[in-house]
Amino acid sequence: MPARCPAGFSHSFDGYYECALQHRKRCADKVVEHAGLTAAECGAACGPNCTAVSIFSGRECWAYRALTGSQVANSESTFCERRRLRASARMPNTTSGFAGTALVRAVCNRHVYLLRS
Repeated sequence: MPARCPAGFSHSFDGYYECALQHRKRCADKVVEHAGLTAAECGAACGPNCTAVSIFSGRECWAYRALTGSQVANSESTFCERRRLRASARMPNTTSGFAGTALVRAVCNRHVYLLRS
């Protein structure tokens, strides 16, 4: 069975937010549309300001930048929220053990790396 949500996202409910279909204060955009759409494709289309995605009927991917308004229940739509980093997983603010070495923080695909220069 294919994944319901992309990696890095958690299933929230079956449906979408009504703001996705509003013309004035739209909170989401359809970013991919084709038959056989996978959760992984939808997640890859979700940009850096994307907080959630909804996958409608296995053919439409909607990327959300805000979650406003009411939830709309719909069994054909899967709503997935981006997971947040836990406090313990965040980059420490210490450089102990690296005396005399400049440290650079690099972020790639939501992973944090320490680089010595």
